[in-house]
Amino acid sequence: MEGIAQGLAEIVDAEGPMPTDLAFRHFANAAGIKRVRKNVYGGLVNGLDKAIRDGLVTKRTEMDNGSLGAIVIRKPGSPAIIVRSAGGRKLEEVPPSEIAELMFRLRKWFPPISQMYEWNPRLSQTEFYRAVLDHYGLKRLTRGVREWLAW
Repeated sequence: MEGIAQGLAEIVDAEGPMPTDLAFRHFANAAGIKRVRKNVYGGLVNGLDKAIRDGLVTKRTEMDNGSLGAIVIRKPGSPAIIVRSAGGRKLEEVPPSEIAELMFRLRKWFPPISQMYEWNPRLSQTEFYRAVLDHYGLKRLTRGVREWLAW
């Protein structure tokens, strides 16, 4: 368990804050494991619990959907939110708080939400979402991406 806790802490130190499931995938890939199955998952959860108990990482639940992607982990004392480029991450691998902070920063270039809907709801929302995607170097504004950004 000590090795898993230390390994997760090193991953989080280098790449955090990050969703828990992404940290688990990085750990598994480094160990030569292609898929995180139930038996591996249990060990990773136990390792994460140990890392938290030992003060190596902290966690914060950012969405109330019960998934590991909703739990963001980071190194204690590090900023809770760091807005950065995707760096190979998929949109669903970006912490929800990072996306929210980016949206907060971008809103100065867009009219207030109440005015957006009066002006042209589709165009304004689409432009806003495209600005978020552009920041992460992404192009496709699919239905799933819209739903993810609208949470």
